[in-house]
Amino acid sequence: MTVSKDETPQPGRMVVDQLLKCEGHTDEVCAVDVFPDGLKLVSVGADQTVRIWDALSGLELKKLPSHKHKIQAVVVFPDGSKLATFSANTGRIWDASSGQELLKLHSKKNGFRGAAVFPDGSKLVTVGADKMARVWDAFKGSELLELEGHESGVYGAAVFPDGKKLVTVSRDKTGRIWDAAHGLELLKLQGHDGGVYHVAVFPDSSKLITVSADTTARIWDAATGCELLKLQGHTDRVLGAAVFWDQLHFVTVSADETIRIWDAAMGSEVLTLDNHRGEVCAVSAFPDSSKFVSVSADGTVLIWDAQWQASELPE
Repeated sequence: MTVSKDETPQPGRMVVDQLLKCEGHTDEVCAVDVFPDGLKLVSVGADQTVRIWDALSGLELKKLPSHKHKIQAVVVFPDGSKLATFSANTGRIWDASSGQELLKLHSKKNGFRGAAVFPDGSKLVTVGADKMARVWDAFKGSELLELEGHESGVYGAAVFPDGKKLVTVSRDKTGRIWDAAHGLELLKLQGHDGGVYHVAVFPDSSKLITVSADTTARIWDAATGCELLKLQGHTDRVLGAAVFWDQLHFVTVSADETIRIWDAAMGSEVLTLDNHRGEVCAVSAFPDSSKFVSVSADGTVLIWDAQWQASELPE
């Protein structure tokens, strides 16, 4: 169901259509990422599989050899040639075309929980339950940096578009911005009342969005670490977020089984979607597009298109 909130006068309204349902996973789908050309996407889940989908037809193109445990995270490299998946204590880098495993990363303590790739594809940052973030050489698989400061397990990470900074979020209710070259903590984001699950950086690097077990999403000034907006509407843990390419809107997903789209400037909720039949675990926006993809504990991958429709002016 699509709900557009038109209680206040607006020059138009947002309409979201579910374009495709990708079916094949046999358990919870935990994470998703879109290839840079927008023609393919990859999803991973509790069924221990990695599946690449045609974003135009919804057909499964490739199923990679499975991990031995639930797969928590997946990232596509900026040029689309490789992808990385993370499960328990093992990370794997794959050739996206052939499905061949190129490299394996090993975590000695408590496994991988999340990951992000640097803009030039040379490095990865991973986070885990051992309170640490780590930067890796994506060609050699060697560990380059340890980022220490969080007081509990680290759930998510993102790299700034210029690759000079990265941000991590944790069960300790904070986000932290780091110097990516030296691993120095630059800023702490404080305000959430529960563990923080995910973070996304706006394309122009001016702002960040974090989502939390406290049922809120928050917008932060990336330069100062000051909280700009607190977004309330979800009724359970908020698990993921993605910013649309035009930066005017962003989308959040939650254990309350809904997807919500927000006005990025005002912090107002624009629209709610409730097509999933389980908690919505992650979301990813398509590059240079109004489309996004959500994945859920119901085992499905849904592709959406969000369009702003201008209202006709009265004569």
